[in-house]
Amino acid sequence: RVAGRNTQGVTIFRTGEGEKVVSVERVGDVGEDEGEAGDGGGGEG
Repeated sequence: RVAGRNTQGVTIFRTGEGEKVVSVERVGDVGEDEGEAGDGGGGEG
């Protein structure tokens, strides 16, 4: 997603004092079929 100039200064989340963000990962949309159950591995067992 492209962010324009209007997004400058928007706080996504706050970190505690002395904490730093070291990694970020994009989380895709959850479809109706996927739901929230499971570990997302898609394998057997």
